[in-house]
Amino acid sequence: MSTYLESEKVANSVMTRVYGYMFAGLLVSVLMAAVFAYVPDCRDLLYRVGETGAMQLSVAGWIILLSPLVIVLFFQGLIAELESGAALLVFLLFCALMGMSLSCIFLVYTAASILMCFVITAATFGAMAIYGLVAKSDLTSWGSIFIMALFGLIIAMVINIFLGSETMDFVISLIAVVVFCGLTAYDTQKIRDELYDCYDKQEANRIALRGALSLYLDFVNLLLQIIKLLGKKK
Repeated sequence: MSTYLESEKVANSVMTRVYGYMFAGLLVSVLMAAVFAYVPDCRDLLYRVGETGAMQLSVAGWIILLSPLVIVLFFQGLIAELESGAALLVFLLFCALMGMSLSCIFLVYTAASILMCFVITAATFGAMAIYGLVAKSDLTSWGSIFIMALFGLIIAMVINIFLGSETMDFVISLIAVVVFCGLTAYDTQKIRDELYDCYDKQEANRIALRGALSLYLDFVNLLLQIIKLLGKKK
């Protein structure tokens, strides 16, 4: 049987599309975050001033905060049912909602420190993605460990909401950086291997969108942890 991805050149072109989708999503998120942080009418839609004078999420803000989670839960099924163009629009909608929900970062941290953390994240992400592409060893077992560690981190974060320990928060962020670096390499290798085993052009498009979402989430979560560690608050 002849495969759609008969050559490494074709597989690499699809992999390029994965990163193209991912960076398009990041651009949409950054633009939406800036708009909903700096444009007063947009900012007032998501945030309100509480009784203590602190900024709090409005009802619309909570809806937008939770909307990306809903899309992620159904994304696998959506891209299986939708045409490539429609699935890409769903992905970009997810990125736009993520950008809105992350606009609070611009309200808390200085723009200069956010830019610095973005550059550091991009360099780290790039190094781990390259490792995942060229690594000869199978990262599947490591991926399982990092996924279990991620669940452990989520539990620790929930516990620390009640404890409010700055030390624990710092340690969680350090471990999270390592975990998302590992997941970046693992997800990159996983996408590469799926493409080599792909027999259909439409399935390759689905792999590209799923991969873009995975790498987007790796990048955003890595960025958030680096901002927590290195970002300068206003």
